[in-house]
Amino acid sequence: YDTWRDATIADSCEWTKHDLAEAGALLDDAGITMGSDGKRVLPDGSPFAFDFSVGTTSSDWVSVGNVISQNLAELGVTVNVAARDWADVVSSYENGSFDSGIVWSNNAPTPYQFYRNVMSTESVKPVGEQTFDNYHRYGNPEADALLAEFAAASDEAGQTAAIDGLQQLFADEAPVVPLFSGPEWGAYTTERFTGWPTEDDPYATLSTRAPTTVLVLTTLQPVEG
Repeated sequence: YDTWRDATIADSCEWTKHDLAEAGALLDDAGITMGSDGKRVLPDGSPFAFDFSVGTTSSDWVSVGNVISQNLAELGVTVNVAARDWADVVSSYENGSFDSGIVWSNNAPTPYQFYRNVMSTESVKPVGEQTFDNYHRYGNPEADALLAEFAAASDEAGQTAAIDGLQQLFADEAPVVPLFSGPEWGAYTTERFTGWPTEDDPYATLSTRAPTTVLVLTTLQPVEG
C-alpha cells in the first residue's frame, strides 16, 4: 500500500483493543497468520514484512514511519523504515519498485484531481514505466464513471453527487491511506490589492506554486487612490 499526504485525517495513530482484534481477524482471513515468534507470515510461510520508504532529510516523515512501524508491530507485522536519499526514494515511487511510502496528494480547486490521481484507470502506468502520479498504480472503472459524471455536470448539485460517490468509493476501497493534512501558508497585504483568499472565502491557496494561483491573480482588484 501507499500512504498519502495532504488528505483529510490526522491523529496519533493509536489503536484500541477492538481495532487490533478486528485488524488481526482481517489478516487471519487473508491467510496472513501469526507465527510462533509473534510475527505474521504469508500463506507460504515467508515473513509478512515490507519497507516504508522515506527521504532521510524529512525527519517529520521519518517519525511518521516509525509510528506506523510501532503500531503495526502490535499486529505482528514487520515494517522497516527505509530512510535514504530522496532522489532514490522518489525514483522508486516513479517506477513502482517500492513497497510502501509517504508521498503527497494533488491540490486543486476541486476534489476531482485528487480522486483522479488515486483511483482513475487513466492515471495508471505499468510497474517499471515512469509516472508522476498514482504511484500506487490503482485504477477503478467505477471511479472513471464518477469522474466523467463530475466533468459533465452543469451545476453544483451534479458535481456534489459525483464527488459524494467518489468519496464513498475511496472509503470502501482505501487505495491509499490518508495520514494528515498538508497545510499551506502564505502572506499578503491589502495595501495595493484586495480580493485575497481569506478564512471566510478560501477560494484558493496563497502558495505561489499551486495550480490555484491563477484564481488569485484573476480575482485581485487594485486599491484605488
